[in-house]
Amino acid sequence: AQKLALTSRAFHNETLALFTKFITDFFGYDRVLPMNSGVEAGETACKLIRRWGYEVKKIPKDKAVIVFAEDNFW
Repeated sequence: AQKLALTSRAFHNETLALFTKFITDFFGYDRVLPMNSGVEAGETACKLIRRWGYEVKKIPKDKAVIVFAEDNFW
């Protein structure tokens, strides 16, 4: 194989830079956080939504509840 399928974000990758530019322009966001796995992405999503709940919805500290489907692979 002459190409890497996946690289660490710790190293500069021109393809990732182009992808980041495309995604932020396409969706109108100013940031993107690429993940290497579904679990990593799901955990980050839980952290972000919990913070949003506390800051925007004013849920009391340590009272946020995240609901998952039964038999989820997590």
